[in-house]
Amino acid sequence: MELIPAGRPVTASPDYDGVRFGAVDGSSGHAVGHYHQDGEVVTAEIAGGGVRTGRLVGTVGPHGVIEAGYCMILTGGEVVAGRCVSTPSLLPDGRILLTERWNRLDGSAGTSHIATLAQPTAGDGTRPHEARSAEGASP
Repeated sequence: MELIPAGRPVTASPDYDGVRFGAVDGSSGHAVGHYHQDGEVVTAEIAGGGVRTGRLVGTVGPHGVIEAGYCMILTGGEVVAGRCVSTPSLLPDGRILLTERWNRLDGSAGTSHIATLAQPTAGDGTRPHEARSAEGASP
């Protein structure tokens, strides 16, 4: 059984501004990152799950690949920091999947997957900001 569905390549760089990323299955109890983009600069605030607070700062290339550094304080008080390269693809449902290859300063390394989450709705039932995939589809 495949845990993370194979994504298809993006055809243009996604717009990360205002997009929330979290567990691919959308379940609660995991960290959520709220991303911002200004030109090629990408930042994110991270919290939830085992993360008390965290920040990501990096740049995005023409194919949507994010190269960034991050620092987080975990709920147990541990401080973790490192670098990651996040490569976007599209899930079958149109959401953006980020495959994150990370290396921490303590020498540990791994791969994580996060996907766009539904945006909170405004009082009138509209969404204040739709996550835009590279093909213009909303999640």
